[in-house]
Amino acid sequence: MKSMNVSERRTRVTYGFTFVELMIVIAIIGILSTVIVASLVVARQKAVDANVKTYLHNIQAEMEIVYTNNATYGSGGTIAPNAATATVGANPAAGAIFGTTANGDAVINAALKAAIAAGGPAYFYVGVNGASYAVAVPLKADSTVWWCVDSVSYGGKMSQTANMTSNALGSTGGAASCPP
Repeated sequence: MKSMNVSERRTRVTYGFTFVELMIVIAIIGILSTVIVASLVVARQKAVDANVKTYLHNIQAEMEIVYTNNATYGSGGTIAPNAATATVGANPAAGAIFGTTANGDAVINAALKAAIAAGGPAYFYVGVNGASYAVAVPLKADSTVWWCVDSVSYGGKMSQTANMTSNALGSTGGAASCPP
């Protein structure tokens, strides 16, 4: 093996990363991962909102079938359940929308329970004489915005606060509808 003189040893330097360079790379990776995680949270909220809208549109379609079969949307003037907001895990239709579980609609029950589980407290109001209905569930991406569907084929946003009441759906006027 050939021996190296002092000048050859000085010119032959091993290259590597300095501590500062490593810290800069770690900081950049941290910033990028924070941005990615934040965008994933927003995407997850939008996916939940899409599910809530789908469930409510399923309710809307099923309510039209109920009306076609019975010439009514249900017992008029009822709010689910017990004139209060429906809670997660509750069966909003049992004994409230259609009078009893036996004549309640299983598809509506399942869709409303799923919408409540995804979005939060819901309001479902059937108007006087069962001639109209409206149901509203808050959206996750913006809790001050609710998605509402009703018997006049409306399906859209309605701006209400988190302490919305069934009165917002028309319970004081007899007919149920989504407010503008």
